[in-house]
Amino acid sequence: QQVAALLKGLERWCLFVGVSSFTSGMAFVAVLCRAPLFQMAFLAAMLLGTSSASTQSSQEDVGYELLFEDVLEEFDDPDKPLRFTGAIPSYVRGTFIQTGPARWTWSKGSKVTRRMTHVLDGYSKIHKWEFRDDGSVTFTSKFLRSGFFEESEQIQDIPLSVMAQPTEPPLDVSLLKFMKAPNDNNQVNVLSSGAGSAMLLSDTLTVVEVNQSSLETTHEANAMTCSKFVPGGRCNTMANTSDPKVELCAGASAHLMQTDDGDYIGLREITRYVDIPMMKEGYSVYRMRQGTKAGSVITAVEDLFKIPVKKTSYTHSFGMTKGPGGEHIVVAQQPVHYDAMKIATTAVLNKGLYAAEEPSRFFVAPLRAGANAVEIEAPSTFFFGHFVNAFSPAEGKFIADINVQDKLFFDRFDLGVQRNKTRRDAWPVQADNKGKVPGFSTVTRYEIDLATKTLTASPLFGRLPKDNALHEHDLFRLHPTDYGREYCGYWAWQTYYNSSSFASWAVVRTELCGAGAPRVAAAWYRPNVYPGEVIFVPKPGSPSKVEGVLLFKTLDGTSGKSSLVLADAQSLTTVAEAELPVTVPFTVHGNWFPDTKLAGRMVSHATPHAVGEDGGSAAFVV
Repeated sequence: QQVAALLKGLERWCLFVGVSSFTSGMAFVAVLCRAPLFQMAFLAAMLLGTSSASTQSSQEDVGYELLFEDVLEEFDDPDKPLRFTGAIPSYVRGTFIQTGPARWTWSKGSKVTRRMTHVLDGYSKIHKWEFRDDGSVTFTSKFLRSGFFEESEQIQDIPLSVMAQPTEPPLDVSLLKFMKAPNDNNQVNVLSSGAGSAMLLSDTLTVVEVNQSSLETTHEANAMTCSKFVPGGRCNTMANTSDPKVELCAGASAHLMQTDDGDYIGLREITRYVDIPMMKEGYSVYRMRQGTKAGSVITAVEDLFKIPVKKTSYTHSFGMTKGPGGEHIVVAQQPVHYDAMKIATTAVLNKGLYAAEEPSRFFVAPLRAGANAVEIEAPSTFFFGHFVNAFSPAEGKFIADINVQDKLFFDRFDLGVQRNKTRRDAWPVQADNKGKVPGFSTVTRYEIDLATKTLTASPLFGRLPKDNALHEHDLFRLHPTDYGREYCGYWAWQTYYNSSSFASWAVVRTELCGAGAPRVAAAWYRPNVYPGEVIFVPKPGSPSKVEGVLLFKTLDGTSGKSSLVLADAQSLTTVAEAELPVTVPFTVHGNWFPDTKLAGRMVSHATPHAVGEDGGSAAFVV
């Protein structure tokens, strides 16, 4: 225990000074922190230092498990605006909507009927902050009224739906029941679907539309079968306007890309349930036309072209570049394939997804109907969840920045892992039952040359996943005009911030261009406070890509309270903050829906104060 404590102190010092040195020019510290002795100390501190409660600080990870506790309370009172300290910039006018899971059990009376075992299986809840013209901000938090949720209320149990992991006790599954399941518990992403409407997405082709103001479900376009439990029966099956023949879709990316004219570009995964040669697998790149009328929903896809492959892979995100040479799609294929029949007969992804011993691949194609993709094999196998960005520096050359690991991230968000400090801290460095060590999420740059069909890979911060604890980033946000184009930085959520604790969360701003790049240029951090994904609201008319504010929710593990934070996008110092009337647990993605009318004044709430005057809750700026 004494050795573990000593090593833990060493890695804390090295992480803190090493990150700080990027801005102070103390390059020797960064060299020291990359030395084998430090790497051994870091891994030992994680594996030994978390194995006994006596070696942990009593102030570490306080209240972290609150992120994964049911929050059944809803809130919707426009007459009770939030009370802010600080000043909200006058250009922040619009609506911030974010979604994520907020309930993992169902009870009948005082008895739990059934419980979920994976973070990303939880019931979808929508959280909305409306920044009004008069300077007030209202908050709403409601469960998504999907067919899945409505059926739960009627049967007082968790109904059949595709889950990441089995429930406890397991659900009764049959192929017939699977075909009738709504699979509409969408809690991954939120996008605009027309004036006054928002659509919620997950890794399926099903879209659930809600009224942006009330958050009530207005329509559903289901990729399989419309459930009788969808509120008001407002559901239709998704149509394919360009290819009406039936194709079996295993899933689809929850991250749609947007063209400059407002249409969405998506990627769906075509698979086969039985081994029949005439049934082909591959990816379909499709277009979803942007809605134009209030209350409208996108109910059809238009296939543009297909990318044939031997076996389709799980693909949560992809890239789209915007010139030169026109728009192009960049698809990365990881060796995680679907056993579609097993998914259909178990309704569980961790039984129907399997990793293959094969290289990862890239496919690049122009965004036009009937296009053919160029396939290039990657120099090494990788697994990923999120693209950061993709762009084309010259015609025929493409760059994709992808957050990769040496194993898929699914197991990491097992509730048993996230609710157990020892398991979540050591997850990146512990081998699974097949000997695979996941490593830390690592932003890696892949440079593709179509003329020579060559591809090179390099981690942006110089470390491979096995030792990238200093820069484990995810949930990326860019300036709106940077997507698909060459860019010089991003904001992200960082874990293990100045610590060997996964739950040490921060918001960071990185710089990828200029002297000292890449580097972490600024950070927002408070001990035992857990921020979510950030939204960037740029200052209108500013030539700077970092002038504006970030919006993000937090959960304070000590008080158990959630807040909305507005931080300066460049320095990450807190600009304004308000406590929320209900707890907001773990969230995934969200979006900003700007108001076209921007007020021209600065609105103050209470007495503006300098960050840090509240006696210890200061933002930490690197």
